[in-house]
Amino acid sequence: MPSLVSTQHSTRELREDWAARKAKVLALRRLELVGGAPRATGTGLASAVKRYFDDHPQLSAETLTLYRSATNKFLAWATKAGIESVDDLDKGKLVAFSAVLVKEPKRVCKPGGFRGERA
Repeated sequence: MPSLVSTQHSTRELREDWAARKAKVLALRRLELVGGAPRATGTGLASAVKRYFDDHPQLSAETLTLYRSATNKFLAWATKAGIESVDDLDKGKLVAFSAVLVKEPKRVCKPGGFRGERA
């Protein structure tokens, strides 16, 4: 719904009509929020990932390496998919990312290597 400023309502009746419609939209959104709908945060995806790592300084170097590799894949995919904010994510987009991961070549252990060592 356009804002009051951008629509330039010229008569009192039009402004009152706009205000009534806007009140209904806001009331519906309040009900959605009470029902558990997610709130829009405006947080950028890269900022959210950075904040995660900043909030978890106890992670070991090995874990950080693994997590950063995974988040870098996710951020690269999100950029290609046009996802800029955490608010743009939904279940369908996460399923699409999962499908991309499934198509990647399987990583196998290094022949004769230690347990978990990758080729």
